[in-house]
Amino acid sequence: MIHLQWCLGFSFRFTAVFLGAAAILLIGSDNGEEKLHDRFYKITVWLAMILSLTDILIMITQLYENAVVIQCILRLLYVVFDIPLFPVITAWLLYTCKETLRRNPALYTVCSLQALKAAAVSTNIVTDAYYTINGITDVKNPFSYISLIFGIVFFIVIAVILVRRWKKLTASQRIFFVICDLMTSEWMIIFMECFLIYDQNRRNLKNKEAIIRQQEEIIRQKEDLVKRETQVAVLQMRPHFIYNTLMSIYYLCQQDSVKAQKVILDFSRYLKKNFTAIVSEETVPFSEELEHTKAYLAVEKVRFEDKLYVEFDTPVTVFKLPPLTLQPIVENSVKYGVSPGLDPLYLSIITEESDEGVAVIVDDTGPGFAPSDDNEPHIALENIRKRLKTMCGGSLETTPREDGGTRVIIRIPIK
Repeated sequence: MIHLQWCLGFSFRFTAVFLGAAAILLIGSDNGEEKLHDRFYKITVWLAMILSLTDILIMITQLYENAVVIQCILRLLYVVFDIPLFPVITAWLLYTCKETLRRNPALYTVCSLQALKAAAVSTNIVTDAYYTINGITDVKNPFSYISLIFGIVFFIVIAVILVRRWKKLTASQRIFFVICDLMTSEWMIIFMECFLIYDQNRRNLKNKEAIIRQQEEIIRQKEDLVKRETQVAVLQMRPHFIYNTLMSIYYLCQQDSVKAQKVILDFSRYLKKNFTAIVSEETVPFSEELEHTKAYLAVEKVRFEDKLYVEFDTPVTVFKLPPLTLQPIVENSVKYGVSPGLDPLYLSIITEESDEGVAVIVDDTGPGFAPSDDNEPHIALENIRKRLKTMCGGSLETTPREDGGTRVIIRIPIK
């Protein structure tokens, strides 16, 4: 006759086996430090699963009076798989505490006790010294208390091993090993399944944090790179531009001292903005960049006079962009568009606002440049494009104009 207690026990053990199989499938294949941790986990779950499955088979044979021999074989099989369970958990504990497993006294003690316990249980199967197999229930004999003594001694040894390493474990590890040492194989599987879910979430969170730190480091490196590129851009001011400007000032001092003073003032403003950009790590107001560009163009206007014409249409100025964005683009236009053999260069700087953001448009009537041209303008524009994307999520486009020349469009999104 099947009792309710038997049904509950069978269902409980069957659930434990099912959860154990699910736990093994859920365990990842991490490398490094987690690899051996997962190996301990799998071995422990496998042993607990086999013990639970053996218990299920024993419970089934208990329903048949003539299956005593099969019960004895199954109980012996249970002993065989029960022997390594606690030594594996102990080895796992020692590994977690970063102790060597070879010749470890704690591991040897647990193995010895487990071997004695296995010998005692195996003897009972032959002699019935502790209990007698009798159908669904086992009848205890006078020596059954020896098994209880083994259990108490084993518990004390495990407790001492755990307490001596208490400070080396985290809070979750303490709970895990305490419960593993106290629970039966069925409860152990259910608990380990719950712990696996917690541990996987912890690992996922840890991996996410590592990814976030990695992304932050990449962003920091990009910002450092942008800063260095800005500094290089400043330090790469054309020497001949500075030389020609100084020579222009030299001749103007004799011809028109007032004009020379104005050029010196514009040139000093230009230099100040360049050197300020060296230490600037943030975006700057467009008004400052526009002032920098006007100072540069004022110097060039003195040099080229009727070869350079500039028009400004900038109603929108309340936004920010990386330093040295507009001025190098204008400088490129002047460098490649003003030449004795070319028509005068007409240059216009326009700002427009839309729902998407702000656009800064630089139009020139110069000859433009193709991919086969000198790489210098392309490198300069690519530098600006990267800084726009990194520092403010902006973009830069270059297109040829229908009437000749080049159009450069800077787009700054609204935040």
